[in-house]
Amino acid sequence: MGKIRSFLKKDNKGSTMVVALVAIAFVGVLASTILTATMANYKMKHINYKAKKTFYNAESAVDEIYDGLSKVCYDALESEYMETVSHLVANSSNGDANASLMGRYKKAIKDLTVWSDKALLMEYLNGFITDTDNASVIDVNVDDINMTAMPFIIPDVTVQYREKATDDFSKVTIDLEMYYPNVQFDFIQDKNNLKTYLDFSMIGMEGVAVKTNVSESGGIYAGNGYDTIVSSGGLDVWTASSLQLDKNTSTPVASDTLIIANEVVGIKGSVYSNHAKIWTKNINVGDDRASTNGYFYMNGPENAAYVSDDLTLSFGGSQAILAGEYWGYGGSNSLGAASSSAIIVNGKSSVLNTTDLNKLILAGSSYISIRNDSQDYDMGDSLGIKGMQRIYLVPNEYMNSSNPYQAKSGYGLAEAVNYEAMKNFFAYKAGYLETDGSGNPVIYTVSPSSGDTSSTYCYLKFKNELSRFKYVKSIIDLKYDGIDISSDPVATRLRNIVASSANNFLSNSSSSIGSIESAQSSGILYDKSSGMFYPSMGAAVDDAGCARKSYKYAILKRFLYDEDESKITDPFMPESQISITVADDMGTKVHSIKDFDENYKNYYDYVIETSEFRVTDTAEDGSIIMDASSELDPAKVKQILDDAIDDGYSHTGDENGCTIYKHENGESAVLALGETYRTSTGAQKGVILSYNGNVIVDSNFTGLIITNRKIEVAPGCSSIDADHKLAERIIKNNSILSKFFKAFRETSSGLNPEEITMEDLLTYSNWRKNYENEAESETGTEE
Repeated sequence: MGKIRSFLKKDNKGSTMVVALVAIAFVGVLASTILTATMANYKMKHINYKAKKTFYNAESAVDEIYDGLSKVCYDALESEYMETVSHLVANSSNGDANASLMGRYKKAIKDLTVWSDKALLMEYLNGFITDTDNASVIDVNVDDINMTAMPFIIPDVTVQYREKATDDFSKVTIDLEMYYPNVQFDFIQDKNNLKTYLDFSMIGMEGVAVKTNVSESGGIYAGNGYDTIVSSGGLDVWTASSLQLDKNTSTPVASDTLIIANEVVGIKGSVYSNHAKIWTKNINVGDDRASTNGYFYMNGPENAAYVSDDLTLSFGGSQAILAGEYWGYGGSNSLGAASSSAIIVNGKSSVLNTTDLNKLILAGSSYISIRNDSQDYDMGDSLGIKGMQRIYLVPNEYMNSSNPYQAKSGYGLAEAVNYEAMKNFFAYKAGYLETDGSGNPVIYTVSPSSGDTSSTYCYLKFKNELSRFKYVKSIIDLKYDGIDISSDPVATRLRNIVASSANNFLSNSSSSIGSIESAQSSGILYDKSSGMFYPSMGAAVDDAGCARKSYKYAILKRFLYDEDESKITDPFMPESQISITVADDMGTKVHSIKDFDENYKNYYDYVIETSEFRVTDTAEDGSIIMDASSELDPAKVKQILDDAIDDGYSHTGDENGCTIYKHENGESAVLALGETYRTSTGAQKGVILSYNGNVIVDSNFTGLIITNRKIEVAPGCSSIDADHKLAERIIKNNSILSKFFKAFRETSSGLNPEEITMEDLLTYSNWRKNYENEAESETGTEE
């Protein structure tokens, strides 16, 4: 027994190690479990991190779409708001203007993209996302988009962010809702706040006449109807008088002088344009009826002339020196002579120099004016010289008598023209002439309305404008369709007429083209200095630019609105198609801009509250008497209109119906009612507002003169300058004047575009994460 016990004791020696090994194994298993749990937890957190990252990136892409589309909507509203303001003349109330804006805005939104085309819509929305490598719009439900009513809802816009490196992704789906703000804008306030006229020195609705030597800076508006000897309206510079146009330095940014003449700039004296933009229908240099020449100088590249009809050198010795840009933007074709831009040289030894022009656009062609016929005769040259008219007559070689022929009993066109001989005429062979059923050329006959009325002129009648143009080109080149006609005596005689006309009527070193960078016309141009003829065609004329000029001129005439034409929308709408609804005594009618300008309200009515010129009085029976101010006694006018005058102003008297208020610093506020006012009587600096009376500027003047009648610049005046700040301060601080100028009258309260936020125009709803539409579910699409 003892030995056995002794043996057992010896074998029990390693039991502790076994226990230790078991413990170590348990700890290892526990550590492994913890490590596995930790790794699983780490992986779960990493997956969660990547999910959050892709989700937030998808959300960021959604925000970019929302911010970008919001800005697009806001910009569209702002743009259409300004466009509606520019067409306020067509709206009779705030309601009309707001309805117009809503329609314009809806159209602008509809024009953003093709909402019914899924691919195009997704491409448009993806354009707002910056991280295009990972984020994109992958789906949108175009079937449920309704663009006929607000709000415009774009349903199920699904944005996915897929990490390229790991292929992890998240999707966010929203419905975008575009609204028109539920507000009423106060357009009338904006309309009344039009203040561009403060940059002008003179606004004469019936014309401005310059009868002395004067410099002007700022702006001149010259309307229709000034009763001079030979002028029919507009700006008229008299014989031995001169008008110098300089930069206006009174504005925050010194600007060129802006001249707007509703009908004509008539120059019987001299006009020197140093820094001016001239907009008019015609520029007449010299006057044959008054037997006087004129001088028109554009000095330097800052100048520009925009003429809807013609520049005419009307009397011998007249000069036109052009620099900068010249736009004759009126087209030809069926519009007639009054709407076709050309340069006409009717005076012998006249000077036309365009050497310093950067751009010359002549969108029309020259015409022969036929006073006893409703249709003027269209010629094939954009620079028309009087002697050139002879090449459009039927050549004497094809007449049985002469051209013109003497009409007498039994002797008419059939006997005067040798039709068989005309078939040898190169213009007939080339197919330029219109023919009758017998193959004979059609002749256009004209008899003068005065002088030798028995004479009948026979003019060639061409198939179309292109044929007329080719005819002149054939004469210049002495060939047609590659056929040499230099030996044709008729062709060479016509060629000599063209050459001699240029020599006789473009004297000295004058040139018609010179080194112009861009010269475009719808006819023939000449360069006398080089002896070259430059054919062109209407297709070469800047049609889009001409359309913009036409549209801008219409706006300028109504609002004196000197906007950059690039800001004007609908620039290609021809003036004849701009319709304006006007309510008159006969009911509501639609008129073109031309009708509107000539027959209805003019600019003066939009600046001045003309109803304030009619004052009320009470009769003995208590009834209200409404009298026209022009019929009132000046004392009565003063008694009714003389409200409290702000400090610094005092009433200095009534002169010829003119109520004059003078400030202690020398500035004047003049209200001239029904009589002629002369600036020499007291106002050399300030604002002159005239109603039914003319204004004679016979002393130097700074400020604004505005009248619905006429302005005459007379001896005693050598300078007239606009001053925006001065005019605005005087009108604001003088309660008499401020009650007449609409921009300074109290208006109704209402919203302006600045009060609209982007959130008012676009929201999103029905937010969903990792949404699958029905189409995806049906096909079992899995991401």
